[in-house]
Amino acid sequence: MEKGCFLNILKKDKIKEYSDIHLNAWPEVLHEIRKSGIKKEVIFIYKNLAIIYLEGKDIDKSYSKLMETDVFKKWIEVNDEFVAEHPDFTGKNIAGLRKVFDLEEQLNR
Repeated sequence: MEKGCFLNILKKDKIKEYSDIHLNAWPEVLHEIRKSGIKKEVIFIYKNLAIIYLEGKDIDKSYSKLMETDVFKKWIEVNDEFVAEHPDFTGKNIAGLRKVFDLEEQLNR
């Protein structure tokens, strides 16, 4: 299972709207995310950063599948008004992050 994380830098005046839309995500989007192979997705907000944590068999493949669906494209389009900067979803090292600590891995050594 791959684990990944990326950041969206939110427009400071749109943080509440970004949070609100994600608290009431479209059921069709939720279904497509799960169908794509994403097993877990959690979004945290810190100041104007949206920190998105993902788990899935192949996160890049899952996002490629999602980007082929009309409902996810529309979801991204709606969310674009809240986001000042998006990462590129391609590449295994999402947003340049390198894991240096994993509690579960270390406990299971």
